Amino acid sequence: MSERLYLAERVLEAKGIDMAGAIEHYRLSENDETVLGSERQRLIETVLAQLGASGTGVESFEDDLVP
Repeated sequence: MSERLYLAERVLEAKGIDMAGAIEHYRLSENDETVLGSERQRLIETVLAQLGASGTGVESFEDDLVP
């Protein structure tokens, strides 16, 4: 969990808003799934690049996540 998300939850909680509970019940749209998948892939590619690995020929981690 990112520090910002943690802090946002605490700030809203202090104002009587249960953001954590709302997030748990939120239904992702197809657009949400697309955006999050793109961000996830970008993060993976960034980490691989920093490790000196090439994304070429490497199976996408997202392929393993699709049921």
